[in-house]
Amino acid sequence: MDVQNIKIKNSLTEKQFQYFKVNSKYLVLAAGRRFGKGEFGVRWQTIKQTINKRTNEDNPHAWVAPTFRQTKLGYYKTLTFARINNIPTLANKSDLYIDFFPTKIGNKNVFFSRVHFFSLDRPELIEGFSFMSLVVDEAGISLKTPSAWENSLAPTTLDHDCPVLF
Repeated sequence: MDVQNIKIKNSLTEKQFQYFKVNSKYLVLAAGRRFGKGEFGVRWQTIKQTINKRTNEDNPHAWVAPTFRQTKLGYYKTLTFARINNIPTLANKSDLYIDFFPTKIGNKNVFFSRVHFFSLDRPELIEGFSFMSLVVDEAGISLKTPSAWENSLAPTTLDHDCPVLF
C-alpha cells in the first residue's frame, strides 16, 4: 500500500472542518471542552502532515503534551486512527513514536514518516530535534512556562517551515 492509495475515514464535525481547511504556519484551535481538540490534532497531523511529508529519525513530526500521561493519550489516539484507516504503522511503545508506511530493506527498518511523542515534563529532551510538523496539545498548560516554547519548542520549528497546531 502506498501513500497515494490511502482512503481516510475522516469524521470531523462541521466546526472542526472549518479549522481543518486553514493552511497556516500557526493554527490556534481555541475551543472549549468536548470540542474534540485531541481528535482534531490527530487528523490534522496524520492527514495533512504525516502522510504527505517524508521524515527521518532526526526530523520527525512531533506531538507534545504537558505530561507523560497526556503524551501517551496522543500516541494511542494516533495509533487508533491509523489502524481504523488501514494506514500501515510500526509503533514503538517504549520510545513513543509511530512509523508510517514501514518497510524492511535487508536487515534495516525504513519508514516514510515518523511521529514522535514528547512530554514537557522534561522539555530539554526535545532540544536538538528539527520537526516537520508539531502539535502542541493542551497548549494553555503546555506553554504556561514561556521557556518551554522559547527554549525547547520554537527552535525545533525553524528548519523545515514546520506548521504548528496549538
